[in-house]
Order: sequence, then C-alpha cells, then structure tokens
Amino acid sequence: MSPEPDNNLKTQLEDINRNLDRQDLARVVKLSKRQIWLAALLGILLPPASYFYTRRWLPLAGFFLGAMVLGIGIYASEPNEEKADAMTGNLGLLYGVVVASLDNSTAISRARERIQDWSR
Repeated sequence: MSPEPDNNLKTQLEDINRNLDRQDLARVVKLSKRQIWLAALLGILLPPASYFYTRRWLPLAGFFLGAMVLGIGIYASEPNEEKADAMTGNLGLLYGVVVASLDNSTAISRARERIQDWSR
C-alpha cells in the first residue's frame, strides 16, 4: 500500500475536526450572548421556552424525558388517581421551574467561562 491514501484520510479527518471546532465555537459564542436573567425568567414562566431561547435542543429532549419519567414514577407508585394527579401537577411544576431555569442559566454561564478561557 502506498502512504498517499493514509495522508489523504488524515487530511480529511483534520478538516472535519477543524469544522467541528468552528461549529462548537460558533455555538458557544451564540449561547454566551444570551441573557442569564431572561433564561431564568422564561424557565419560571414557561420552562420549555428557556430551552428555545438558548437553542439547546438535546437538553430540551432530556427535559421532556425527565418530566415523563417523573410522571410515570408518580402514577406507578400512587394508587389513588386523584392524589397522583395532584402530585404530578405540583411536582411537575416544581421540576419544570427549577430544572429549566438552572440548566439554561448555568449553560449560559459555562459558555461565557469557555469564551474567557479561549481568549486567554
């Protein structure tokens, strides 16, 4: 085998890594420009809206998955349906407000820290 295909593959992999680094940098810069107070306020008023504001789609999916697991866990453990409904509503609201506000505010803060680290 000639060394040429290996060099070509290596060059292609380096190009892919550079593109991924640029995309990651662009994502972090955009996130760092978001307002922490607005992400927290949106998380309190309408929790999924804070994920739309920060444009974090995978954590939004995780947020919904966590909410579903919480609801299923409550209904599976509480035989009284009325109690389960009340618990799901109350705990779901608390879960949404706390998780969405903290998660998105922390993500913005971490993005700002990464920008500072890169600029040093």
